[in-house]
Amino acid sequence: MFDNRQNFVNSAGISYTLSGIDLHDLSDIRGTIFHEWTHVMEKSILQASELTSDDIVHIDGDSKYINAMVDNSQSMQDFGNYIANVNNLISSNATITFNGISTIEINQNKNPHNRIMHNQISEGATEYIARLVTEMVGDKVIDPDRYKTQVDFVRKIFESLGVDEALTTYFTAPHKLISKLENMKVKDTDVLHYLSDFVDFAMMN
Repeated sequence: MFDNRQNFVNSAGISYTLSGIDLHDLSDIRGTIFHEWTHVMEKSILQASELTSDDIVHIDGDSKYINAMVDNSQSMQDFGNYIANVNNLISSNATITFNGISTIEINQNKNPHNRIMHNQISEGATEYIARLVTEMVGDKVIDPDRYKTQVDFVRKIFESLGVDEALTTYFTAPHKLISKLENMKVKDTDVLHYLSDFVDFAMMN
């Protein structure tokens, strides 16, 4: 067994361990490859001129969510300037990078470091898609509890939108899927970030 166990600490200060794959188990190898393949495939690079400012930055109350970043930008940490110039950005010839439906939340009232990553729903989408491929090749899912909450949410979202359509949008026009979820409300919060907060809370407890 190839075991590359590594210990990490997330943004909330919670420690966790990631382990390697079992090279003696073909199903484990396939599942891991499908998962990582999806991570590569979910990266979409679009022309800024094809997007609207709302596709790139979403504002909800005190929070501003950056849905995508300028490709190869040297000022990716300068979120205030990025947000202020988003209208100029969409009239430029810049390329914009989306990483699945991951977003960055800027809200100093919630985070003193002024940055919260919302990537667990996107991670759930990655694992959900990997499982679809695994099942299509007639293999078994080795660890059904892995990303269970994230996968359950994503399954419901994709099934409600239509799996084929949701998959196509996820890989080719993620901004449309992000916008759809950001424009749906639950408990006065948009669906995407409500679910992201829910999963982040569950992971910390």
